[in-house]
Amino acid sequence: MWPASSGFRRALATVAALAGVLVSIGLVRADEFVLKHGGRVRGRWLNPGPPPAEIMAVATDAGGEIRLDRSAVAQVIRSTPLDEEYAALRSTCPDTVAGHWQMVQWCAERQLSGQRQTHLERILELDPDHEAARLALGYRRVDGAWMTRDEEMESRGLKRHGGQYRTAQDIELRERDRKQRDVEREWFKKLKRWRSWLVGSNPGRVEEAQASIRAIRDACAAPALTEHLYKETDSTIRLLLAEALAQVAVPTGTDGSGKRPLASRDALEALVHQSLNDPDQEVRVACLEHLVDMHHPHITELYVRVLKSKDNVEVNQAAAALKALGDATAIPPLIDALVTVHKFQVGSGSPGQTSASFSRDGRGGMGFGQGGPTIVKRPLRNPEVLSALVALSGENFEYSAGDWNSWYAAQRRSRAIDARRD
Repeated sequence: MWPASSGFRRALATVAALAGVLVSIGLVRADEFVLKHGGRVRGRWLNPGPPPAEIMAVATDAGGEIRLDRSAVAQVIRSTPLDEEYAALRSTCPDTVAGHWQMVQWCAERQLSGQRQTHLERILELDPDHEAARLALGYRRVDGAWMTRDEEMESRGLKRHGGQYRTAQDIELRERDRKQRDVEREWFKKLKRWRSWLVGSNPGRVEEAQASIRAIRDACAAPALTEHLYKETDSTIRLLLAEALAQVAVPTGTDGSGKRPLASRDALEALVHQSLNDPDQEVRVACLEHLVDMHHPHITELYVRVLKSKDNVEVNQAAAALKALGDATAIPPLIDALVTVHKFQVGSGSPGQTSASFSRDGRGGMGFGQGGPTIVKRPLRNPEVLSALVALSGENFEYSAGDWNSWYAAQRRSRAIDARRD
């Protein structure tokens, strides 16, 4: 399709041969000198070194010679023999569809993709419906019109983003997440710097770090605060971090729609974890107080999950926290946790040793050691659970889960009847 004339093909071969000769003897080659002030000079570099000269001698295309101070040159783009051969051929190319198509083929054979595209685009300027050029540039017919892949996807409401076609909404969400990750990384850097000031010997820096941490209100700081809280060995600094984390766990502003943003789950989980596991009682109490002050229902859910812990101590700690929260929705799971069954290792497990064991429903049994430690299950009453139930309900059925469940069912029926009457 669109072959060049035989005359141009012969001229192309002749010019190619001549260009090769000129390049081989160094008469055509030209380099480009990008100047720091923004200008450009094209010519052959006469003294490239080594070592590089401080004054660069350049034979210009116009036939003269100039000298450039190396400090004024930002970049030197060295041309290759192939670049010069292309330049020589292009100067002879007729500005016709056939001429440019011949150059397209020549560039393709030598993998000059940028130059090839230049000629393809010129062909479309001369002949917008040139099918071969359109296909070479990635076009295809869609509903009778030539479209690139990007144009076709855009007509469907999709744009390329991150190597894939996505909806505008998806792109917006991804960009928002990317910006948030960038902000979160900055908070990690800030917390690391402030922590170093806190343990330093400069009182001014210590006060500045304390004030900076207490002033944090950005929810994007939650991941950095959480990680530092978990890793911190100084209880005084943990108190400071917990205070800041409580400030960002439930933002005080709105999300633009007038609704208050949801709590940061990671921040709440970190405070709950420290309220149960921190080695310092003052930190545990402070974390719980922060959580109580938030009045957020999600906190109850986090402590209720701990009622199923394999550790009986954690069960009672969670119950004490639920009592402090004062949320009556915790009553049913507290009833289930009045008596919990836990595993214990007893004895040395020597042959012939007898040990007690308990099933999930609390019934006991006897076991005989077989040469290893013996694991037994024991039902344990949880006093903090009972205390929480009494505080939340105003009733006391001791450790009788059946009586507690009957009372709670009666309360629900009564509320349902009252609701129907209303």
